[in-house]
Parts: sequence; structure tokens; C-alpha cells
Amino acid sequence: MSRECFDVSVERHIAHVVLNRPEKRNSMCALFWSDLPTIVRDIDENARARVTANSSRALHFSAGIDLGILGQEGIGTGDKNYSQHGAAFFAKATALQHAFSVLASCRTPVPAAI
Repeated sequence: MSRECFDVSVERHIAHVVLNRPEKRNSMCALFWSDLPTIVRDIDENARARVTANSSRALHFSAGIDLGILGQEGIGTGDKNYSQHGAAFFAKATALQHAFSVLASCRTPVPAAI
């Protein structure tokens, strides 16, 4: 299975989830945050593997979050309504954190090759 941010394979009960945006240093774009939980849930809920290994195709594992996704929603754009800005940032951060929480709740070990 291949997606914009990941290549996924399962062989001999080992799932391999590979970050595959080396030209962007595997930055975590908008699709990353929806694709990762979908991939991990599929592997976990369908008992496709006994372990899920994560690695990357780049010199760097990941450059981190693509800050452009925060600007797309008006977060970090200098909005002077601080309470709404703070609430929007908190909601977005909570949603993004869910992508990694799925790894923690997975029934199988999830090591990363960095």
C-alpha cells in the first residue's frame, strides 16, 4: 500500500511503515496526520502483523511538523483575539496528537528505526 507520505508493507507478520517524502525531509504535512492513524488502525484492528516497524527514506527521519498546516487554519497568523486563537491552537494540537496516540494504543510493539 502506498500513500503520499508513507509506503506500507506487511511480510512475515511484520508491518513496515516508511515515511516516504525525502524531497521534503519527511515533514509531516496535512495528509500525514490522517494517514498515519488510518494505517496503524488497519494493521492493529485487522491483526495484520505482530510488530509495526517505522523508518524513513531520507537522510533525516523527519524534519517535523510542516508549519504551513497551522497557517492554513489561521493558527499562528497574528490574530489578536487571543482566547479564540488559543482555543483553535489547542484543538489543532489535540487533533494532531491523536495521530501519535494511535501508536501508543496499538496492541503490537511499534519500534522506530531512526
